[in-house]
Amino acid sequence: MSRKIKKILDFINRKNVILFVGAAFSVLFLLITVFAPLLEVHDPLQMDMSKQFITPCFEYPFGTDNLGRCILCRVIEGARISLVTACFVVLFSALAGTIIGIVSGFIGGKFDTVTMRVVDVFLAFPTIIFALAVAAILGGSQRPKLSPYRALCGHVLLALLAEKLFCYATRSSLRLHEL
Repeated sequence: MSRKIKKILDFINRKNVILFVGAAFSVLFLLITVFAPLLEVHDPLQMDMSKQFITPCFEYPFGTDNLGRCILCRVIEGARISLVTACFVVLFSALAGTIIGIVSGFIGGKFDTVTMRVVDVFLAFPTIIFALAVAAILGGSQRPKLSPYRALCGHVLLALLAEKLFCYATRSSLRLHEL
C-alpha cells in the first residue's frame, strides 16, 4: 500500500469515521441520482400486471409492486426528486433566512426583538415535531418552508459585524479623547 493511502486510512480510522461514512453515502446518493437514466433498466411508471409481486431477482433487484412496476427504478426516481427538492429548500431557506436576519439586525429595536422572540419560539420546539405539525397543516406539498435557523444565522452574523464595528468606533473615540 502506498504511503499516502495509508495516511488517509489512518486519519479515517482514528478520527472522522462518522464524517467519512456520511460523506460516502452522500456521494453514493448523488451519483445514483445523476446517473439514474443509465441505472433504470425499466420504466418506473410502466405497469405490467403479469409481473406482480416478483421477489428480488437479477432482473428486478428490489422486486416488483402490486402493479408490476420495478421497485428499484421507482426508488431511484424518488431519490432524484428528493435531491432536487432538498436543494431548492436549502437554497430558499438560506436566502430567506439571511435576508430576514440582515433586515432584523439592521433595523434593530422592537422589530429585532420581535423577530428574535419568534425565532426563539421556533427553536424551543423539537425540530421533528415542528416539521410534522407544519406538514399536517400544509398537507403533503413540496413547497419550500422558511427556516428559522437560517434567520438566526443571518442575525448573528450581522450582530457580530455590528459589534466589531462598534468596538472599532469606540476604540478610535477613546484614542481621540486621550489626545
